[in-house]
Amino acid sequence: MPENLRITAPVGSDGKVTRPNSTPETPRTQPVNPGRVPQAGGQKTDGGQRELLLARDSVFGAFIRRWEQTPGLGETLQRLASMAAAGPQAPGRTLPADAPPLQRLAAALTMERGDIVKNLVFQQENGTLFSGPLFRYLDRLSGRADDPQLDLRIADFLRAFTGCFSAGEVRQSILNNLRAVEASIPAVYARKLQAAQEKLPPEDASPGAFAEAVKKEILPLLSRYVARTNDYGKSRDAISLLINNLAILETGSRKDLVARFEELLRYCRTGLNLPEEEAGRMQGLFAQEVLSRQAEPENEFSRALASLLSRAGRRGEGESEGLDPAAVRDICTSVLLDHSVFMPFVHLFLPASVGGRFLFTEIWIEKKDAEAPPAPRGEAGVRPVRLYLTFDIQDLGYFEASVSLTGKRADLHLACPPALARRRGEIRADLAGILQRDGLAPGSVRLTSCREPEVPKIIRKKIDERKRAIDVSV
Repeated sequence: MPENLRITAPVGSDGKVTRPNSTPETPRTQPVNPGRVPQAGGQKTDGGQRELLLARDSVFGAFIRRWEQTPGLGETLQRLASMAAAGPQAPGRTLPADAPPLQRLAAALTMERGDIVKNLVFQQENGTLFSGPLFRYLDRLSGRADDPQLDLRIADFLRAFTGCFSAGEVRQSILNNLRAVEASIPAVYARKLQAAQEKLPPEDASPGAFAEAVKKEILPLLSRYVARTNDYGKSRDAISLLINNLAILETGSRKDLVARFEELLRYCRTGLNLPEEEAGRMQGLFAQEVLSRQAEPENEFSRALASLLSRAGRRGEGESEGLDPAAVRDICTSVLLDHSVFMPFVHLFLPASVGGRFLFTEIWIEKKDAEAPPAPRGEAGVRPVRLYLTFDIQDLGYFEASVSLTGKRADLHLACPPALARRRGEIRADLAGILQRDGLAPGSVRLTSCREPEVPKIIRKKIDERKRAIDVSV
């Protein structure tokens, strides 16, 4: 019997139960991360912050891993361009509209010396959607006013501008989203989705009509699918992108664009007391920007490369033309990484065939750091603009250059192949003459031998230095 009796707490004279104090559990000891321990003397280390930024689930860490794993354009695009230049070419540079994309790219690569500069300038001026005089004016106005209400109205205008002049790309993105949904849902629902897509209007229909058809034919079907299956897999991600692109397309009418601009202009007049002269200038810049968007900018290389990548990305078409799908994906990934918010450079690239000699050029232009300290007084308040160049010339070798522009002064460091070491004096004089012809005052012009590529290391270091700053240019 005694072993069946349950032991209870004793009852005191006041009738209350006295419970013994339980021994508290010893807390578990967590391992100490040395990178997060402050150093002696109050000096803190950046190890903890760096580990946090490079964590597996951080956005910056994912960007760095993808950037390091993706081959550079110097490997992928250069190989593709050299293959195009070595392939059969049609006589003359005027090709029929149905010419193979690789042949069109080969024709676009044949350039004169002046064409190289024109192509690079085109890339710089058209690198973002908002690169015209109007957007530079709005950027200066926003920085001068420092008004959150103005920034909200500018954001509404930019959203309407994007939808208005990117309707074709957004429509194609919606169709790609539908194909992604179709590939990730059961066959019975995929067949219903295919039947619904056949009811969408043709390509020449207005963006508004296309958006209304998607809302009427596609969204109810997807809504019923999600409600019945509760699918949180790949299809849900594709549906989310579809809804986002549809919202962009709905704000893409000319009427909405004009309404957003008039609202912005009205606030500038009443909220910022913008003079009528400035308001008239702003209206003129808007009209100029709209007219310039009527015709797509002409550039043979950009059009040929975009057509080739778009066609090669479709299932089976790239392989039928002898293209490596993995190389095409790497090229597209490299271009997308160049436009990441973590990339502190404007990246220009150009393969070309000049005088029967193939060359591949890459230029990295350092973006302006808004949080950088002011320039030293000795430089008259002008902060240097730094450029890094690499160019691989057939039969000559690999070159690297770093240029620092401070006002009209240019400091240049050129690393040449070892075979050209005997001609350093001649090359230095030619470079100084080129700078003078371009209206620049030559500073220090230094030449060394290029033993191994250094520019990729500099780019990686600059990305790491500005890891806490992002650039949201579109």
